[in-house]
Amino acid sequence: GVFKVLLSFREDYFAQVAAYRTLVAAIEHNHFRLGPMSFEQAVTVVDGGGGHLLDERAEGGREAICTTIVTQVAGAATPAARTTATVDPALLSLFCRELNEQRQAKGKELIDLELVESAEASRIIGDFYRGCMSRVSDASRRFVEERLVLRESRSRESLAEETAKAAGMTAEDIDFLIGKRILRRDEATRRGQARLELTHDVLVAPALEAQERRRAADTHMRELRERRDEAAREKAAQERAAQARELELTQEKLRFSEE
Repeated sequence: GVFKVLLSFREDYFAQVAAYRTLVAAIEHNHFRLGPMSFEQAVTVVDGGGGHLLDERAEGGREAICTTIVTQVAGAATPAARTTATVDPALLSLFCRELNEQRQAKGKELIDLELVESAEASRIIGDFYRGCMSRVSDASRRFVEERLVLRESRSRESLAEETAKAAGMTAEDIDFLIGKRILRRDEATRRGQARLELTHDVLVAPALEAQERRRAADTHMRELRERRDEAAREKAAQERAAQARELELTQEKLRFSEE
């Protein structure tokens, strides 16, 4: 009989799939690229996937709770921002899972607006970011937090994967962070050069916070070294002065004995 096959894979792996030319030739006119969700699409997903856990008694009903959830995850506080906001499915899933765990921990039957507003998406996403970054090397953390975020504009930067590797990031760390949806790999560049960037703007804040903490720690360690070095120099100077005084006293004693 006739049957259909559906292939689903992340865009990161498209280059590897493209190597199978026979397969690509068969599907090149029958494929669909899933991009980031729009704000409205994310609201629909939340309502469709977990609407039965939302308190309909809230002002505005389930839709109000769904909208508040997506607003937190997308970082889109105003109606104008929502028109262009995109939502990463992995971060939305992370936030919703945390919400449900808090509901269970508090013995609530349903998720209400109060719970959503107290959940603090920035904290949940920040904790997730820090947990992932703690599992990669210091060189990888420094590259992501120093090179892939722009401090002044508080925005994301995109750099060649080769640049990341030259800075000390291993292929294992890159694949791990892509798998955790901290980074995304873009291979659809004009030069055919893979580039890396943070998956979403909401990850910029925890990356910059980590950058600030590390810079503060580096400054503290540098000041400690400078104070230690200064103390060592002062001690050496005092020892030299003491030796000079001792030599001077010895010479004075020799003069008295000769007289």
